[in-house]
Amino acid sequence: MKKIVYLLTFLPLFLHAQPEANIWYFGQMAGLDFSGGDPVQLTDGAIQTFEGCATYCDANG
Repeated sequence: MKKIVYLLTFLPLFLHAQPEANIWYFGQMAGLDFSGGDPVQLTDGAIQTFEGCATYCDANG
């Protein structure tokens, strides 16, 4: 039982997350790209709104 608790506690420390949600678009032609580590400003967004609206990409694009 102790081995199972140990694995469930420490195994997640060695897992790597997928780089999902690296590109965010929001506002009026604005976005951020987190693919390279530091955020990079994007100005090629297709969203043109003054209201609260946002989107981001997932594993499927």
